[in-house]
Amino acid sequence: MTYLFIWLFYLILAVPAMIFWIWQLVEQDEHRCVGASGTWLFNMWSSYAHLYGSWILYFVTVLMPILQLSQINGDIFAPGWINAIVQVSMMTLTWLATGIIHVMFVPALNQEYEDRCNSAAVVEEVPAEEAIVAEAIEEEPTVDEGNDWD
Repeated sequence: MTYLFIWLFYLILAVPAMIFWIWQLVEQDEHRCVGASGTWLFNMWSSYAHLYGSWILYFVTVLMPILQLSQINGDIFAPGWINAIVQVSMMTLTWLATGIIHVMFVPALNQEYEDRCNSAAVVEEVPAEEAIVAEAIEEEPTVDEGNDWD
């Protein structure tokens, strides 16, 4: 069951994320903020499906070898014991790494999307005002009486 869940959950979560990320990379700048662009899809997928899926679904890949170890009941010579230990350690590392990376970097991804797409839509042309050129008045600078540096 462990291998099935690893294959299935990473297929469901990571493959679309990779596709949206590549789509964002190759997308032209004028199409980034229009409709369901790769930028929007990558931001949405990373913010919701992959963030919560990496904490919930990827934990199942950690839980399955733990359940296998509970079935073996501490018999280190039983078939599958080493496999379960390796699976628990590696899947725990990838589960924590993926979840922590999403928690740390999704706010920056959201901010980048907001800066790129929402600020571009708000920009309006401001009519150019007449430039007022102030005439420079040339005066002799005053000298401070208490200043020893002069």
